[in-house]
Amino acid sequence: FSHSLGRAVAMTSLRSFASQFCKRRYLPLVALFWAAVVLLLVDRESLESISFQLSFVATFGIVIFSSYINQNSGLFLAEASSITATESVSKTSSQHGFLSHSFLQIHGYFKDSMSVGLAAWLFTTPLVLYHFGTVSLLGAVATAVVGWLLPPLILTGYGALLTSLVFPIDGLLS
Repeated sequence: FSHSLGRAVAMTSLRSFASQFCKRRYLPLVALFWAAVVLLLVDRESLESISFQLSFVATFGIVIFSSYINQNSGLFLAEASSITATESVSKTSSQHGFLSHSFLQIHGYFKDSMSVGLAAWLFTTPLVLYHFGTVSLLGAVATAVVGWLLPPLILTGYGALLTSLVFPIDGLLS
């Protein structure tokens, strides 16, 4: 089985369980810990797997460090542009509120993607260096560039899947 998929399923299940049945706040670090425990109970040798290590370390880095990066840096777009955009929202909310609000949403989306990708890259880099003996500095850039593309691509895939259920394309491929 895929360790990243097992981790994701375990964490999602714990989130649902915590919120619906226990009426408790979801704590990602606690969910990550219990996901690791469950996967290691199923297969103790998983701990030696590079995919297990990378998945859990990347997720740990994202949970611990991405919000810090997001709040304390001017990633992708300069902080000055964020301040200017914020000021323009308050000054022109009646005239151009939608455009300014859209700019802030896009800015936030890119900044979130960059901080998540950078946090994952920073935390997995030592493991990659240990296991493979080399690290690509383009990894951080590539992760940031590709990261913001994934949600629209996933939604497009779901849309294609649903469309294929309604309009099967069997004859077109054969």
